[in-house]
Amino acid sequence: MLEHYPIQFKKAAVVVLRKSGKTLLQQQTAGAYRPISLLSTIGKVIEAIIGRRIASAAEAHKLLPTLQMGNRPKRSTELAIKMVVDAAHTAWKRGAVSSLLQLDIKGAFDSVDYIRLLDTLRGMGFPM
Repeated sequence: MLEHYPIQFKKAAVVVLRKSGKTLLQQQTAGAYRPISLLSTIGKVIEAIIGRRIASAAEAHKLLPTLQMGNRPKRSTELAIKMVVDAAHTAWKRGAVSSLLQLDIKGAFDSVDYIRLLDTLRGMGFPM
């Protein structure tokens, strides 16, 4: 309700680990290393609880498109593949061309403008 997330939960200790199987020459490049962020366990628990509440509210208020598959109950990868295959077969039976566009936006969320996101959620009727 306060829209406050304690600063100590936002801080991370970054540890750099060397990737295995790299030659001596490759080890001299940045790509041979993987940075790992170590975050507060309490902060991660709070984020998980809030994430579940948001997902539950989005389902209860039907704020997501029907065909949205990711991270939703009763929607598996198998179901998503079946729907794509069925759509392609339907198009082919009608003599049409079928195409598929997939976008991986996993890494995009970290750069979301949270003020705009909250405004969008309010506009959709998300309970705040």
